[in-house]
Amino acid sequence: HQSEPWHTAKVRSLIDAGVDTFICLQEHAELRRFTPYMDIAQRLHAEKAGWKAAEGPALEFFHCPTPDQHVTTEESVLRAVKTLASKLQEGRTVYVHCWGGHGRTGTLICSFLTVCYGLTVAQAKDFYMLGERCRPARSGYWPASQAQYDQVTAVASMAVQDILDQAPLLDPLVDWATPRATPASDSGNAWCGCDSISRASKRA
Repeated sequence: HQSEPWHTAKVRSLIDAGVDTFICLQEHAELRRFTPYMDIAQRLHAEKAGWKAAEGPALEFFHCPTPDQHVTTEESVLRAVKTLASKLQEGRTVYVHCWGGHGRTGTLICSFLTVCYGLTVAQAKDFYMLGERCRPARSGYWPASQAQYDQVTAVASMAVQDILDQAPLLDPLVDWATPRATPASDSGNAWCGCDSISRASKRA
């Protein structure tokens, strides 16, 4: 399919749903295969807010690069849990995405559920899979690997207050249309064949 108008329509659906915070779990090199969405989201958010734009909360974008079907570092996943919990406590609506929204997204959400709501890993998995089964297309499964399950198990044993007190927030997501002086290193893992926001049109 063409990137537009599908790409903008999908971003608009998130803004219309009230999303004001994005947590991206895709790696830098992986993102370069996709159409950037930050500028579009900012424009649609301003259009929706209208004259109240200056009064409402600005959009926020955070980044936790994670290899496809694998895990990030323990430090990074704790920062992601802290960011998700903190933004929800602020009353913000958070959209977490990887590519397909299965393995990497499931790892963060299940980590959050075990730490902040006291669910067991099995309960968190069951809860997350309820959402997967509601998806009209591209339903998937968590975990995508043993490493993802093991990471949630490790995080589940940690005290929520220690994470909230000690872990910093994630770094901001940088618009990948903007050139970087030094390319970030990535795992080089193959991509999984699912959509996150929108796949960029292929160029010859």
